[in-house]
Amino acid sequence: MTIRILNESDAQLYQELRLSALKINPEDLAQLMRERLNSLLKL
Repeated sequence: MTIRILNESDAQLYQELRLSALKINPEDLAQLMRERLNSLLKL
C-alpha cells in the first residue's frame, strides 16, 4: 500500500468514495462531526 498526499487529480474519486461511505454508514459522519466540534471547543 502506498500512502501519499492527495492532489487535484484525486478529487473526483475521493468525492465518490466519501459519498459511498456516507450512504453505507451515515452515522459515522455524525460521529466525526461531533469529534471535530469537541476538539474545536477545547481550543
